[in-house]
Amino acid sequence: MTPRIALVGAGHWGRNWARTLAGMGVLAGVWDEDAERARAVAAPLGVPGGGGLEDLLAGPDVDAVVLATPVPLHVAHGLAVLEAGRHVLVEKPLALDAVGAERLVLAARARGLQLAVGHVLEYHPGVAALRQAVRDGVVGPVRHVRARRLNLGKVRTAEDAWWSLAPHDVAMVIGVLGEGPESVTAHGLYHLGTTRADEVHAWLNFAGGCTAHIHVGWLEPEKVQECLVIGYDGMLRFVDGPDGGQLWLQRRAVHWIGGQPEVRDEGAERLSFVSEPPLEAQGRAFVEAVRTGRPVRADGEAGLAVVRVLEEVSGRLLHRVAHGEHRP
Repeated sequence: MTPRIALVGAGHWGRNWARTLAGMGVLAGVWDEDAERARAVAAPLGVPGGGGLEDLLAGPDVDAVVLATPVPLHVAHGLAVLEAGRHVLVEKPLALDAVGAERLVLAARARGLQLAVGHVLEYHPGVAALRQAVRDGVVGPVRHVRARRLNLGKVRTAEDAWWSLAPHDVAMVIGVLGEGPESVTAHGLYHLGTTRADEVHAWLNFAGGCTAHIHVGWLEPEKVQECLVIGYDGMLRFVDGPDGGQLWLQRRAVHWIGGQPEVRDEGAERLSFVSEPPLEAQGRAFVEAVRTGRPVRADGEAGLAVVRVLEEVSGRLLHRVAHGEHRP
């Protein structure tokens, strides 16, 4: 059976979801608080468009809902969909705090419904190849992971740069290392003079001694989306981009020999992977989960784990704001 999936939220990312679901032949319609905007997105795709979530739940019969609504509405909207007996995919982040995220996880579990989260990079073939290379021990035990996500805009008002940009990188770091951090430290920069951080540096410490550094910001002149994994025997560097991204194995490492650092450089090699739009892969995974009952990789538990890290780092930033440790 092919499930019928409704989209709620016809903004920029919602439009991408609409085209993706329509291309898969599963889009039941588009709903948005701005009904005219919903109809404008829906009409070229040959599906109905209408008002907000309440109109959808009171109207046509659908099997699942993709929520691309503003982040502060994720918990309320997600609970409404689950309580109506529909599976749901909630865009990232799952919630703005762990309490809300856990409410969604428990509601889905109690009803036997699928709860997926829009961690789209978990479905990027380059990121999948990066995870596999780490598992295969290509660079030896991992020492450090560094992720950067920088661009000019989009500056948001409902969340800061950390909550807007870092969910992808937190999910990627947890996926690469196979665990969440034991502790975090963080520093935020407030260039625009508000209490919302425009740039954040976060350091994550893991049980085995590995560390990670995540740097996000929305006031950079050039777009940067990359992840570097530094191992004992080499490095893996994933760079995302419109061409589908690139993954490089750099056979470069430093070892202590006789009390002295010795640099070994055996060159670099580009690792191949089959390029595929990650949103399409995520859409197919959600459709299959709805159809078969098997959970997706980026499920509610994964979303909750990411929110816990986001919240812990955010708490550190709030502490700095409260004590005047930034200069607006």
